[in-house]
Amino acid sequence: MKRFLALILAGATAGCATTGDIDKLEGQLAALDEIQHRSDQATAAALKHMEQLERDLRAMEYRLQSLKGQIDALQPTRTAPTDIEGIWQKLQNDKSLAPETRTQLIEYLKGLGELTPEKAREEATKLPAQLLLPNLLTVYMREKDGPARTNAWFVLSHWAPSEAAPALEPFLGDGGIRADVIRLFNGMPPVEETRKALLKHANEGADTWKVTIADALGHAGSKDGVRILIGFLYSDESSIRSVAIDGLKAVTGFDLGYKAYAGKDDRKAAAEKWEVWWKENEATFEFPKR
Repeated sequence: MKRFLALILAGATAGCATTGDIDKLEGQLAALDEIQHRSDQATAAALKHMEQLERDLRAMEYRLQSLKGQIDALQPTRTAPTDIEGIWQKLQNDKSLAPETRTQLIEYLKGLGELTPEKAREEATKLPAQLLLPNLLTVYMREKDGPARTNAWFVLSHWAPSEAAPALEPFLGDGGIRADVIRLFNGMPPVEETRKALLKHANEGADTWKVTIADALGHAGSKDGVRILIGFLYSDESSIRSVAIDGLKAVTGFDLGYKAYAGKDDRKAAAEKWEVWWKENEATFEFPKR
């Protein structure tokens, strides 16, 4: 085939071709083939390297997000008491509580570490959620690893969201514990109480927190969450873009080709696709069942 092509080229350029001309052109074609082959290999290697680089960047961004969460935890503004004994002292001095309720709550919290998780959950239902849940959150945040901390989380994560979301909502604004609170919200079923609680904090804090709230809203079945996440696709920070696109794909089930680490023009074009898609489908969109 190469010799035939060489013959055609030689005839086209010189009107006639000798065997030497054909051999020469055949050699040139072979050299071009080799150059093309090496170019294809280099391109494939470059693409593979870029894919690995993207994975490494994602891992780095994840570590960065974790570090930011730890920094948030160091913020001085905290709504919870500074130690476990502070819980008992606070409850003892709370004159708004009926004496019987106060005694029952203190006894429950003090004996929390001696119960099985299921028993802790059963006993917890005998107490008012708005009073119990914030104190359980305090136990979880201040107690060292052990049964009390484990049981506190178990009860919190298994409480009905219709009661848990309103009780825990104020803590979404507390930089010291909000990362743990958002974990609780992410585990809740997508009900209206969860969406309302999250939406109250949608415009608070830095963009790194706002996109976290938007992601939780999306998982809670909020169309506001989807709209906010689409807006964050235009962010200049790759970590924010990554959270936004991962959240969108997870809560909608769609992938419109947006890449968080693509060039600015490519990102803009893909983000606009999401905007157009949402404008056309928002009214009738139904979230996939979790």
